[in-house]
Amino acid sequence: MTTTTSSNAVDIADLVEVGIEAYHYLYPLVTMDVTRRITTNVPPSAKPGFGPMNAFHHMRAFPDAAFRAVVRPNFDTLYSSAWLDLTSEPMVVSAADADGRYFLLPMLDLSELLPEPTARRIEARGGEVRLRSSATIVAASEDRVDVHSAGATWRAAAAIVAVGPHQLAHALAPGVAGLPGAADALDAVAAMRYEPTATIYLGFRERLRLRARMLRLDDAPGQWLFDRRDVIERAPDAAAARALQGLVAVVISAGGAHDDLDAKALAGRVHTQLKRLRPSFPVPVWSQVIVERRSTFACVPGLRRPATTALGPRLHLAGDYLDPALPATLESAVASGAGAGRAVARVLRHG
Repeated sequence: MTTTTSSNAVDIADLVEVGIEAYHYLYPLVTMDVTRRITTNVPPSAKPGFGPMNAFHHMRAFPDAAFRAVVRPNFDTLYSSAWLDLTSEPMVVSAADADGRYFLLPMLDLSELLPEPTARRIEARGGEVRLRSSATIVAASEDRVDVHSAGATWRAAAAIVAVGPHQLAHALAPGVAGLPGAADALDAVAAMRYEPTATIYLGFRERLRLRARMLRLDDAPGQWLFDRRDVIERAPDAAAARALQGLVAVVISAGGAHDDLDAKALAGRVHTQLKRLRPSFPVPVWSQVIVERRSTFACVPGLRRPATTALGPRLHLAGDYLDPALPATLESAVASGAGAGRAVARVLRHG
């Protein structure tokens, strides 16, 4: 592998680094948000333990074997849960007198649910978490994996490569890329095509009053609308400089006719859609369009996936693109990560 100091190479390295960090530390937030949407998109009292945000909802019977809202509930615990929106202001949570009975009231932000405890556990067991540092697998043999990161090479007993398919080539040095499993995986991902995700931000002089923070649109062209007043509240000076009082983000997943529009035209098309759906929608005074061109791989008929997730005896792949029976879903990503972890555990256990 050749090295270069060009600005383009630095940009690519930064992108790889961001992709790795996003997978490791942001993915759990995605899964928790999916759980939030499922459990709060239910009218009050319609389903035990489910209901709108900012209120407790109770399960007055123990979960049975069919309960799937969370992965592993305790079957001897009565749950009361609440999702709290702290965007506008803090909230006071009070609990009634338990009359001597034991109860537990944990309160955690989403990062504390998995990413931060996982990092602390790794460090407590002698491991090291490296942020803002890209990594390349430079050697893989029967007894070790060598990783180059932050200007140094260190030896690991095993490694899991969890990057997007378009980033895989950057994570493997030529000597590793030539291994049969790695070569097959690189051939498979090289043939993949990708679907974009476009996010159109519209800023308004007026405060917006929307019936929900997230709204489903009619796909012409926007699919989802998100109220992003939280951005204005976190950056009041920047918002004041543009005289913004309201901000929304409209998301379009996958490609379509909108791909041919430039940023200004796409923002205008989305505003026309919002006016059609709600004639009172104000005129934006600011807009920005961000398009992630390789948001996910295109799941098309006959798509070839890597034949194996084992690039070497101690080197395994994980990602949502590996299971030939699934598209790019949370389920496929979790399943592949669990499979890679079990494979590495077997190697470490048996040598």
